[in-house]
Amino acid sequence: MQAVPGPHARLSIVLAVGVLLYREGLAAALEAQDRLHVEGAVATMADAETAVAALQPDVLVLDASLPDVGGAIAAIRRAVPGCRVLVLAVPEDIGAIIGVAEAGADGFVTADATIPDLVEAIERTAAGELLCSPRIAAQLMRRAARLDRSPEPAGGPTLTIREQQVFSLLKSGLANKEIASALGIAEATVKNHVHHVLEKLQVTSRGQAAASTRFHSTVVVR
Repeated sequence: MQAVPGPHARLSIVLAVGVLLYREGLAAALEAQDRLHVEGAVATMADAETAVAALQPDVLVLDASLPDVGGAIAAIRRAVPGCRVLVLAVPEDIGAIIGVAEAGADGFVTADATIPDLVEAIERTAAGELLCSPRIAAQLMRRAARLDRSPEPAGGPTLTIREQQVFSLLKSGLANKEIASALGIAEATVKNHVHHVLEKLQVTSRGQAAASTRFHSTVVVR
């Protein structure tokens, strides 16, 4: 897996945005940032997969309106596991956010985000963190609380109630600090729970955990 660049390195970015004017404007705005460098800007999912494989960027910024976002994320994660995926212009809707998280995205920004919001989201995503609005955080917390009523699957390793809650928020893209705040526990405790969840899922990264469906019936509240 790629290492996160040091504090003085520029994060390499590939943009995948369908609308030319939108794509060029975003590329110019991001390239103007001291810590970001736009390696490529493409219009289609196929071109995004090719660009990521060739350029090995730190972060792929992917327009949510492009077709088959979920399939593209899965393909890119298989081809270049070290590339973080940030989905752009996601509706501020819990279902949409859960959807991109379960597809394997590492982060998201909603449709009303500003350029400074996007820049911060890229930097946080590269660091394995994520911004989340208070409204979405509250909805995620309500989902996690309802997990107390979810049945345990028969046979095999299972998650504890707290691990279920942590996993649900992790799948939704929250960083450890945000999970700790949502659940009212220490960040170190969250890290321990995340470690146990990864072990039980038999995966090595948060992105792989978010894409996993092994405990789907346990952690996703319908």
